Amino acid sequence: MDLTAAAVAFTIHVAAAFTPAAPTVLAPSGSIATLAPTYKWTAVAGATDYYLWVTTDGRGPVIQRWYQNIAPDGCDSSMCSVTPQIVLRPNSSHTVWVQAWNPEDGYSEWSQGVQFSTGPYPPGPTAYTPSGVISTPQPPFNWQLDPLAYAYEIWVGRTGETTPVVREAFDTATYCLNGGCRAWLSVELPDGAYTFWVLPIYSLGSGNWGSPKTFTVAAPVPAAPQLIHFVNDMIAVTTPTSPSYSWSSAAGTWFYLWIESEDRVVLHTKWYRATDVCLLAIGSPPCIVQAAVELPLDKSYRWWVQAWNSRGYGPWSAPAMFHVTSHVPGAATPLAPSGPGADANPVFTWRRELSSRYYRLSVNRVGGALVATDFLTALWICDWTTCSYRLGLNLPPGSYEFRLVGVNEPGVGPWSQPMEFQR
Repeated sequence: MDLTAAAVAFTIHVAAAFTPAAPTVLAPSGSIATLAPTYKWTAVAGATDYYLWVTTDGRGPVIQRWYQNIAPDGCDSSMCSVTPQIVLRPNSSHTVWVQAWNPEDGYSEWSQGVQFSTGPYPPGPTAYTPSGVISTPQPPFNWQLDPLAYAYEIWVGRTGETTPVVREAFDTATYCLNGGCRAWLSVELPDGAYTFWVLPIYSLGSGNWGSPKTFTVAAPVPAAPQLIHFVNDMIAVTTPTSPSYSWSSAAGTWFYLWIESEDRVVLHTKWYRATDVCLLAIGSPPCIVQAAVELPLDKSYRWWVQAWNSRGYGPWSAPAMFHVTSHVPGAATPLAPSGPGADANPVFTWRRELSSRYYRLSVNRVGGALVATDFLTALWICDWTTCSYRLGLNLPPGSYEFRLVGVNEPGVGPWSQPMEFQR
């Protein structure tokens, strides 16, 4: 093992006169394509641990790591195979040695050193989006994950120009997941045509720029956000609550959230930056805020959102209402069908009791057997005053009745009065 060129302080283990025997390095060897190779060597009898040592261009070690002779560390009865996430210098020569050890006999001889060489950095990451014509001045950027990179640089410039409009760095741990990376720039882009590239950054330096992606910003004033949660909903709790509010991003870069009580007392108004509250999701990402305001129990509330970007203010969203309750639901009021002339597959309608989060709808023959029942979510079938649902029946002629019971987290309310109808 020739370490005479090294100008680095390190410790060399001296082998004992007994077992274990020296391992044999199996891989890598020759020219390899990856900069983070898998190292393989023979397992030896009596060894409990192995010391992996890798140098670059005859200089000091770049890898010094112990591995146990057990399966979780990559070893079985005949071979060890490990892949340290350490990027080697490209276009360089490297040498690998392995030494075995056990607590009774100490260190083995070093294995024979095996040389291998690395090629250049891999091609740069593929840029995915934005592409084409986009309607937001601050779009999310998506690109291919390079498993060896610990960070990336995004370069954005006007198409055909060599001076960037913006260059920003993003770390892999924060912005990458499941084979892809996604991040927002800190600035809004004026309308126009752009090109962007992605540069991976490794522990030893920058890699290769990826292929460019072009896009055009044509951003109008943002549209009205679509409110997602809470909309015509209710919250059942036993103490005052601070719920989360969510809406579609609507090409806004800032959002203004307004919350007021049923008697029009303003409880919360605040601007939120899209890059802080909108999820890193494909498509139009939803935005989620937990407003710092506690809502008293047994009251109704309304909320709106307005979007803004550098082009101006968008329209307010439609208002949404919700109710906070600490009680089991009251009885619902059936409305239809009623009396003669009902369809074979009628739409059942009832007046909503605001504290009900779910309903059990039950249809019976008058004075007879159960015909159908279903458990329903109020959010999907009710507006602020009325609920409607079609069970998908094919009722034969006869007399029927339906009734409902409301359910929420505190418990189950009373059944409604039955409503009779004839088919």
